[in-house]
Order: sequence, then C-alpha cells, then structure tokens
Amino acid sequence: MKKRILALVLVSIMALSTLAACSKKDTTDEPGTGTKTPPAGGASDGTAETPDGQRELTVWLQRVVNETTNNMIEARVRQFGEENDVTINVELIPYENMMPLWTSGIEAKTLPDVSFMQYQEAGRFYEQGLLTDVSDVIATIEEANGPIIEALKGPTTFGGAQYAIPQRFFSVAIHYRTDMLEAAGFNAPPATWDEFREIAKATTNPSEGIYGAGIGLGATNSDAEWLNQVMLWGLGGAIIAEDSQTIIANSPETVAALDYMSQIYLEDGSTPPSAVNWDDAANNTAFLTGQSAMVGNAGTLLAAIRADDPELYDVTGIAQIPAGPAGFFAPSAGGYLGIFNQSKNQELAKELLAYLFDYDWYKSWIDVEVPSIIPVFERSKDEPEWQDPLTRPFIESMDGVTFIGYPGEFTPKAGEVFNLKLLNETMANIVVNGMTPQEAADILQEKVEAIFNK
Repeated sequence: MKKRILALVLVSIMALSTLAACSKKDTTDEPGTGTKTPPAGGASDGTAETPDGQRELTVWLQRVVNETTNNMIEARVRQFGEENDVTINVELIPYENMMPLWTSGIEAKTLPDVSFMQYQEAGRFYEQGLLTDVSDVIATIEEANGPIIEALKGPTTFGGAQYAIPQRFFSVAIHYRTDMLEAAGFNAPPATWDEFREIAKATTNPSEGIYGAGIGLGATNSDAEWLNQVMLWGLGGAIIAEDSQTIIANSPETVAALDYMSQIYLEDGSTPPSAVNWDDAANNTAFLTGQSAMVGNAGTLLAAIRADDPELYDVTGIAQIPAGPAGFFAPSAGGYLGIFNQSKNQELAKELLAYLFDYDWYKSWIDVEVPSIIPVFERSKDEPEWQDPLTRPFIESMDGVTFIGYPGEFTPKAGEVFNLKLLNETMANIVVNGMTPQEAADILQEKVEAIFNK
C-alpha cells in the first residue's frame, strides 16, 4: 500500500499562521520537469568577502519546550566556535517570535548566517532569493553519516538543488486504550478507517462518558485539521488537484469522503458532544482522563503519559494512522536549517551545519526527546530506542512524506488553506449547521478558489 505522510506545522499552533505572509513572487516550473526555478533577480552567489578576515557567525535556533535539548544544541554551536576560532552569536528563539525577526532582518539586511526554519518559510525565502544552495553540505553530511530520509528533502529542493537541511521532525500516530479495545472484543488497533469506525462505535458508552473517537472540530484545532485532512486523502478526496492550482473541493470524490467522515459524528455518535468546540489540548485531556479510547497525537502525549501516569502507560498502545482505499497518510512536521546568502562567512556556516549533523552527537541530542522527536537519518530506524512497539510506529511513518497541497506540491496558498482550518469549518457546517456534504463542499470550493485567485 502506498504510504504517504502529511507534513504540517510543528507543535506550536502558530506554526502555519506564518503562511499567510507568503512571498510576493510566484514560483515557476521548468518546462517538462515540474521542478522549480529561481525567480528573476534570484539568490546572490554567496561570494561576499569577510572583512579583515573576521570569523564570526550569527545563528538563530528554535527554542523548544525541553531545556536539555536547548542547552545541548547551544553548547554544540559554541563548541564549534571554540574548536575553529570562530566568534559565535547564538540565539534560541521561540518559533512564534521568529517571523517578526526574519521580517525585520530582511528589511534591514541583518539576517543571521544560519537559521532554523520550517519548509514553508524555506520556500518563501527561496522565492525571495535569500537562501544559499546547501546541496554540497547535504552531500558531505550523508557521506559521513549515511543518507537522510529522502522524502524529507523534497519540500526544500528547488530546481534540483537543496536550500535547507532537514533537522528534526515529529509524526502523529493513533494512541489507543488497549483495555478499552479488549473489553469491546478487539485485540488489535485499527488498520483502516473502516476498522477505526467499527472500533470507535464499539468502545463508545455515553452513559459512562466514554467515546471511541477523540477527533475535534474546533475553529483553532490544528490536531483535528490534521486528522480530517489525512482521512479525506485516505478516502480518495482532496481540496487541490495534482497541478497545484485547480480546486477540487466539491468533486464527487471529496463530497463522498466528507459524507463518510461526518457519519463518525452523526450516525455513529463516536465523538464527545463537546468535540465540536475542542482546541488542540482537548484531545490530550480526553485521552488522559479516559473520555476517548482513541486519539491522534504526536509522541509528546506518550512521553507525558510515560512520565506522569504509569498505570495509563501500561494500557496505552500506539499505531499508525489508519489507511483508506486511496492509501495511507499520516501527519508529520519538521524543522530545517538554512543559510541566508547575505552571510559573509558562508563556508564557515556550511562547516557548522555539517558539525551539527555528526551522527553520534546528533543521536544523543535526538534521544533526549524520543518518541516526541524523530531523527532524519535512515540508519536511525535500526537503533534500539525505535524497536519498542510504542515508538516504532512514529518512525515508520516517516517513509513517504507528502506535504500540504497533495496530490500537488506544497504552495504558500495551500498552506493558507490549512492555516484557516477550512476543513474543520466544512465538517462543522455538516455536523453542527446541518448542511449536506455537497452544500458544505460548495462553500469550501468558493473559499479556496478565493484564496488561490488573490
């Protein structure tokens, strides 16, 4: 079965809000290749001389929740400076604060040499001619450490060259209560969406406040938008066509998928009544409190259960997102590292990037957050920490990453559609507002067309 993964935004709800501020330039395709070519007036050649032989690098990294992770990567960057006689200016910045800093840096020409970014920002910066080709760095990293998972390089590859390096990812899997499934007569998690519906119905007991499917529809609920998106794709529907331009939100296939999805709420009654107003924290709470037998979440939920609730951990199982007739799709998101081409020390910046991907150090850094964070190297799949049945599904989901905009390519406008949670809104129109799937799909079609026609 063909495996594909939706790559969305990192854990922060703000991650995709930046997509609304997309580039003013359009990406073009090379005739007959489907690959992207640099826009007119593109990137500089990165040959700026370093004044007076100064060896200095400014580095912006993402500050994450785990302070050990933050401390380790900051120390690694500073260690590079000490070993190579380089003055290091390193800042760890919360993701939601990065866009204003990037914007002001572009205007004032004060961007860092090296920066964390997500693939949507990498695409925007590429279109603006701001990034350095790092294909040679990736080649160096892979020669020393083994291949990076190929699919992760796709969204930052333009015109056959790579402009950012995959750094760390997370993936989403089904967390399920083994005791609840066993009580309902099931000894395995759902492998398909049909099985998911069957198990969700069987484990639902409203009189005890238990519902099988912890899927929300809230206007700000990114978790729900993820699951609704991958379910739509697995059932054969889509919002944007393969050409990345034509909108097919009210196609017969999409309408049929929306009808199927809505029945989990309307016919099966497998979701909590409050789910229509859930935010991103709600499905976590529903699983932790025993309200939901199955939820889709990143490994952060499993890590929290392992640390704080040993009894719940003993009855928690993990499985990949169910497949539909059209295939397997599972949410994932990730961060990249890139070099801005205004850097006057680009060769040093490339050396630093290679230094940050030394396998032994990199593994020790990623291991701090297993299974919340997924490594980017193929060889990591064979490491002992990923053989546990509770961690294996997370890393196995990384084999065929597909990004927002499927079955076409990722575009900033596709990202804006996701950011607006229009699929959640469409489902709410059916489940809450009583529209037919066709009526709701027609409204979705109009809204997405308006975004693409701007």
